[in-house]
Amino acid sequence: MKTSRWFVVALVELAAERLAHDGWFALSVIRDPQGPFAFEDVHVFVFDSHGEVLADVLQPELEGHNQLDRCSADGRPVQRELIDLLEVEGAGWRTRYLWPRPGTPHLARRDLYVRRLELGGETLGIGAGLYVD
Repeated sequence: MKTSRWFVVALVELAAERLAHDGWFALSVIRDPQGPFAFEDVHVFVFDSHGEVLADVLQPELEGHNQLDRCSADGRPVQRELIDLLEVEGAGWRTRYLWPRPGTPHLARRDLYVRRLELGGETLGIGAGLYVD
């Protein structure tokens, strides 16, 4: 089954609603690989405005670490671009990051959708992506 941009946006919006309603507790649901925010190679991730990863079901080792300077395989500063998008637009797509597919060494183009959420006095980025190759 091929996922669509519509699906990615809907998944991010559902995660944002869950965070807004349940607060920080919702991160445990977002982190659950069997939960509602992970489907095949699409998963929701959450980060703060400083670049610290708060939830990433596919890469839990990133949680609690600042990824502000992390770049895609083609050298693009992913986290910085997403944070800039949140500050200027509030929500939107950034496209064509070169990223490894989960569970493989193969690189593929990935489009990311992210939206801003204010929670407990902090600005969060909630996002998900899809592979387009």
